[in-house]
This record gives sequence, C-alpha cells and structure tokens, in this order.
Amino acid sequence: MLEGTDEGSGTRWRTHLAECERCQEYVAALARVLLPPSEDSAGGWGPGEGVLSPGTRLGHYVVLSMLGRGGMGVVYRGNDERLDRAVAIKLLPEEVGERRVARLRREAATMARLSHPNVAEVFDFGESEVGPFVVMELIPGTTLAEWARGERTSKERLEAYVQ
Repeated sequence: MLEGTDEGSGTRWRTHLAECERCQEYVAALARVLLPPSEDSAGGWGPGEGVLSPGTRLGHYVVLSMLGRGGMGVVYRGNDERLDRAVAIKLLPEEVGERRVARLRREAATMARLSHPNVAEVFDFGESEVGPFVVMELIPGTTLAEWARGERTSKERLEAYVQ
C-alpha cells in the first residue's frame, strides 16, 4: 500500500486509486460497509424512539421534520427563529453518557473551526430536556447513502468518498 504523510503522498495515492481498479473496488466495498444500511438504523434506538414531533422547540430552534437517523443520533430539518433560517439539528438521545456528549461537543467544535465546501458549517451546540444537540447548515440534496444506492461505477464511488 502507499506510505508516507508528506504533501506529495496525497497526490500519489489519488493517482494510484485513479489507475488501480482493484483498489477502487476495495475502497468502494469498504465505503458500502461503513455507510449506514438505511434510514431505519438508529444507533441502538428502538423504532420511533428519539423521534421529535414537528413543532418541538429546542431553545430558539423549531423542529420541522426528521431527515435521517444514524449511529450518533437523529438529524432534523429545523428553523432558527432568531435568524429566520433553515438549519439541520443533530440530536443525541437524552440518556447518553457523558462520553458521547463530549464526543458530540468535540465534533461540533472541530467542525465549527473548519471552512470547507465539503463540511457543513456548525452554528450552535446546546443541551435540552430531550438531549444534547448540534445545529448546523442545512445542505440540500440527497444523502451519501442514497447517492451510493444508485447505479455507480467503482470509480464514481471512489471519487465521491475521496472528497
């Protein structure tokens, strides 16, 4: 496999992946395994658990609808009433331990320091009676899992995952 962490290594492995069909298939297979199998996967929550009703308030944010569920929680489409803008709200269940809350807080802080076209902007972190949450930029489009379920070549999948 490719080694090295110098500036040129990124170019070398991208070049290698662009030319090596075996590696493309390997990375595409790995990505399929790492993606959530469906929106029904809820990180150990039972059916319907962790689902907030439209109109639920988290401070000055209002939940409008559920966008998806995964290993770290549930993501909702919401509205920031103070700034009158659409947002995504990522919510952990109320009963999670401090380690997961700390992880979510670190994730939010890290994302808030980034400015990149492939990373959603983080606006806020909060805690409420229903659990800790992160408020971030709402990005229109399909999820990566939905996109990946479509007819794609190994090369198309690889290029998307490398981004």
